[in-house]
Amino acid sequence: MIQRSLISIMLSLTGIVILWKINMDIAHVYEMSGERTRAVFSLIELSFFYRYFAGIFGFLALVLSVMAYIKGEKKVWVRVALIASSFALLVTFVKIWKLMVMF
Repeated sequence: MIQRSLISIMLSLTGIVILWKINMDIAHVYEMSGERTRAVFSLIELSFFYRYFAGIFGFLALVLSVMAYIKGEKKVWVRVALIASSFALLVTFVKIWKLMVMF
């Protein structure tokens, strides 16, 4: 049987990859926009609201990692799952595309 912590890690990585792609798209739109558009870019950013739906992967991964902790799975995998799911949730709500534009 596949362990919950491994499923949690896979869900977290899936969410992180999806969110990375969405943030790359936002950064690309920002770089292609003019000065006036950049002034009100927060309104354009609302069209990428679906990125919050990708946060569901991180939330489900967090739930699975907590369940794995309760069931007593290997502590190393549970810790990795908790860190990965926390990172997936963090990436959901932090505007990483601004860092992409800077560098």
